[in-house]
Amino acid sequence: LIAKALNRIGRLDSHRIARINAVNLNNLNIENEIDNLLGACVLIEDASLMSMKTINSIIKVIDAYHDKLAIVITDKESNMSKMLFKEEVLKNQLKHFIFCE
Repeated sequence: LIAKALNRIGRLDSHRIARINAVNLNNLNIENEIDNLLGACVLIEDASLMSMKTINSIIKVIDAYHDKLAIVITDKESNMSKMLFKEEVLKNQLKHFIFCE
């Protein structure tokens, strides 16, 4: 729904979703995949499991392409709170928070 809404308002070029678990993302270089991700919504599940290298890559991607893709990170609220407390730089890059139970 988020991807469709962002597409509808013109924030994203498509309503495509690139869904990946943080553990798998840790084994990739998101910067090398950026051409495939532009215009899409990147959904990172179990985000608290992202390595520091992955977090730094995510921050670089957000800085460089903030108007060309959306990154959504998901996890249990307790895990997310701990991660965002430790990773202040990432928290500062995030513009919106949605908490679901």
